[in-house]
Amino acid sequence: MTLVFQRDPLEGPRVPAGPRTHAFVLGCGRFPTLGAAAERASTVAGARAIIRYLIEQRDSLVAPLGSIECLLSDPSVAPGQDVLGLGAFDRDPRVNDHVAAVVTPNVQSAGEAWLSRCEAGDHMFFYMSSHGIADQNVSAAGLFEDVLANRYKKWSASLNVNVLCTNLPVTQAAACWVFLDACQELIPALLGNNSGLAGVTLVDASPTELANVQVRSVGIAGSRYGEKAWAPNGPNPPYFTQALLRSFNSCVNFRADGQWVVTGDRLLFNIEKVADAAYGYAALKVDSLSPFATPPELVTVQTPLLPVVVRTKDLAHMAFLQKVTITNGQGPGIEGTPQLTDCFFEVPPSGQQYVATGVFTQQFNYQPAQFYAAPCAQIVQLCP
Repeated sequence: MTLVFQRDPLEGPRVPAGPRTHAFVLGCGRFPTLGAAAERASTVAGARAIIRYLIEQRDSLVAPLGSIECLLSDPSVAPGQDVLGLGAFDRDPRVNDHVAAVVTPNVQSAGEAWLSRCEAGDHMFFYMSSHGIADQNVSAAGLFEDVLANRYKKWSASLNVNVLCTNLPVTQAAACWVFLDACQELIPALLGNNSGLAGVTLVDASPTELANVQVRSVGIAGSRYGEKAWAPNGPNPPYFTQALLRSFNSCVNFRADGQWVVTGDRLLFNIEKVADAAYGYAALKVDSLSPFATPPELVTVQTPLLPVVVRTKDLAHMAFLQKVTITNGQGPGIEGTPQLTDCFFEVPPSGQQYVATGVFTQQFNYQPAQFYAAPCAQIVQLCP
């Protein structure tokens, strides 16, 4: 079973009527042909976290959630024993918690099912976390569990995410979201390959078809071309996925109707800053997988919170920083305790001016620092 959430019947009218978001989520961490060292529990954790978010925010999405196709290859279980592992939730069409694995036939069939549900005006959402590669054509691909199984097409068990990103708008979707949490490592064997990256292509499109669509996908990868993505050890989502989920609450614009809404341009240009301000992941680098024209809206946020990090200009002095207080002049302020080289806060996107003040265990002449509570995140430096 690959369909784990289904709002509407496959046949018949939508109730209520209107656009839907259809998601396709893949988390691959089991790679028998690559060896035990290649196994990654974090990739499956990332996919589960994305699915949990989509289900929890099903009605806050600009186009309410209509369906989720899911494939998982969990290294903690044997092939054929993969489960979603999120507990019970409504609109789950499965008879048990089993999900199919991230292998080539399943990706093709689940991808076709995902695409078949799209009606004009719907939103299409794609997320994949796995190992990843890139070729000389600047094409990024996420690897499947059965990669290298075909000795004559070793890398064909992969999904060309750049092609998906480019071609997805021909579905007549009103918005296309593509997120890849994987490396974009250059494989020497591919650089001179006449066939290029011969991975699975879910959507074909001609130049004429692409010229006639107004939508361009928002596509973001959690690594730069030729570089690696990173994840913590153990069953926690990769760093990019953590930052992406946090950005779904802070990368907001204020609409004329009084709603805060996450937009594509805010995500693309601010995920790195959110990663630093929320978690201290200053090394995270993201990449755009496709240019896009009109920034679409993803989800409305009732109570957005902006991550704020306060640091001393000389990071060695953080060891002597006892506490930091931030205040907007209304009330006593918020106190924070430094953690190594960071002191973290969250504030609403009020636009108000805040002042951050540090208290040191030794005599340092650091001055208070000002910042504004403006989306999407704030990195504040205390200076002498």
